[in-house]
Amino acid sequence: MNRSNYLFLVFKMFLKPGLRKTRSKILIFLNIFPLLIVIAVKLAGFFKGEPFYFELSFFSAFAYIFYIGFYCGIVSVFYGTSVIREEIEDKTLVFLTTRPVPKRDIFLGKYLSYLTVCLIAVLPAFLICFAAIFFNRISEPMIYVVLAKFTAGIFLAVISYYSIFALLSLIASKSTAIGLAFIFGWEGIVQYLPGSTQKLTVIYHVKAVLPPFREEAGFFSERLASENPMTALAVIGVIVCVSVALSVAVFRRKRYIL
Repeated sequence: MNRSNYLFLVFKMFLKPGLRKTRSKILIFLNIFPLLIVIAVKLAGFFKGEPFYFELSFFSAFAYIFYIGFYCGIVSVFYGTSVIREEIEDKTLVFLTTRPVPKRDIFLGKYLSYLTVCLIAVLPAFLICFAAIFFNRISEPMIYVVLAKFTAGIFLAVISYYSIFALLSLIASKSTAIGLAFIFGWEGIVQYLPGSTQKLTVIYHVKAVLPPFREEAGFFSERLASENPMTALAVIGVIVCVSVALSVAVFRRKRYIL
């Protein structure tokens, strides 16, 4: 059996169970709250009589604060640190590693499976919120530009954080706690500090692909990075590739006592 078949088998084996886990149900349930906020804002006529860019600015701030700044990090922490750690805690790792499947494929298969679960937990709810805000603006081309940029931003944030936390779970015993501290401490604070320190955060590079509503968005616009999007994509690509490569190397060489 070739490598792609091993990857697909491992991927398929963990995808549905990953979606059925209590953790998944709780994280998906959290999406109800932003949707309720959006519906309440629309029913209250918050945008009535306001220019179109007001809705765009509201959606940009809303999507950035909840999805990019909060939800992507939370989902990535709980799934990234679970790729191998949950197999160790459940004492099921021995059943995976004793099969005639390369450890590299075991890690990559489950990595891709839980990455898919992360995206399923985030993107559908985000798209529903988008539709709830702009259902009466479907003829406006600008909303699709904003949608594409925020969808890309969500994907980049998830895959970056997820890859980092997958590696973290292989080298640290308190990986979930460290991951949460990283999201709400380092990423949450350092991105607002003046100077080049911001470049040491993942969110700085993610913000480079977001729509910069500088004139209209006020407080939100001050948090947008001015980095070239191609440079940001290159940096994020390096972060992901290095994290995954190191994770595979550590997992292949490490001996686990179960």
